[in-house]
This record gives sequence, C-alpha cells and structure tokens, in this order.
Amino acid sequence: MDLLPGMNSIEEAIANLKSTELSAFCLGECKKSCCLFEGLSIAVNEEQLKFLYGPQVEAAALYGVAAKMGCGKKVYAYLFRKLVDKLDKGGSLKKEGDRYRLQNTACPQYDEKTKACRVHDDPKRPPVCETFPISYRDGTGVILDARCSYVYQHWEDIILSLTMTLREKTISFKVIAPFIIGIFPYDANDYRKMRNDAPLFTMSSYLDP
Repeated sequence: MDLLPGMNSIEEAIANLKSTELSAFCLGECKKSCCLFEGLSIAVNEEQLKFLYGPQVEAAALYGVAAKMGCGKKVYAYLFRKLVDKLDKGGSLKKEGDRYRLQNTACPQYDEKTKACRVHDDPKRPPVCETFPISYRDGTGVILDARCSYVYQHWEDIILSLTMTLREKTISFKVIAPFIIGIFPYDANDYRKMRNDAPLFTMSSYLDP
C-alpha cells in the first residue's frame, strides 16, 4: 500500500486519528461515553472479564484474609463466580458460549471523576476497546461505528482524511449505524443516502449532536 510520507499503513493512519482528534473529543467534548455502554455492549472472554473486574474482587475483605492464609486463588475463583452471577441476574452481563457480553452498565475500569479509562495503556485491555469506533479489516475495508458521537458528527471528514492518506490504493468504507431497520455496517454511500433522504430512518436519539 503506497501511503503519503509519515504513514506506513492505513492502520497507522487510523491510530494517528484516534490518538489526536478522536482522543481530544473523548476527553473534552463527548457527553455520552462509550465506556458507559449507552446503546452499546462489548463481548469479552473470561480472562478479559477478570481483568476488568479483578480489582473489585481483590478489594473484597474475604479475599484479603484468604490471600494472607495462602488460599487466595480458591477464594478469588469463588468471589469471581459470585460476581458473574450477580451481574447476570442484574441484566448487565450475558453468557454467550465462551464469551461474556457486558451491557447496560458502566465499564468497571471507567473513572467517572476523570471521565477516562484507568487501563487505557494496558496491553491486557480488551481488543474491542482498541478497535472502536474506527477499524480496518482485510477484505472489508475501514469500518466506522456511528454509535460513537464523534463518528456520527464527522464521518465524512474521517473518510476524506483517510482517503487523502492513500495515493493509488482504493479502500472501501462501511458505517455501522443503528437505523430503525437494524444495526448493520452500511456501505458509506448507502449510509449517506439514508441520512439525507430517509428521515424516518433516523439514528437513536442519544446520538443526536
């Protein structure tokens, strides 16, 4: 892929966009954080779920006592299962095969005071957090998720910016959007037409700028 100087790949161009304009929006302007799972959900495996909720389990008084007595692992496993059951009964967690879907709850690693992620730079952070709301997939192209307020407002500018990064390589763009007919990755041109010509197929109200 032949890119303009300074960019070695489309992935690098997306990473640059996320670390600059998108990051500034998330920390300074966004009023509805994706970390609150408002209209969103994430699927994680058990290891990633333990990474997210581990600090809560380890903060339990019972675990502290057990750790000192040398049986911390067994008590941790017990407390973790109890937590999973509690989240499941509360409707914020759903078991899907060997994965868990978190929904209708704030991410436990989201700091409501600073409006930031406590583990943003941790390599153990779930991959889905890294790919949202802009990602590149071989064979599919660039996926923009318009459930993100920034993407919803600036999706055409994002496409233009990434397109200008390329010289001869043509990349397809798709936009995931919660229209009334369903949440799908629409072709960018179809998405534009639906937003401009079909007022009935509007985005969910929580995304209105």
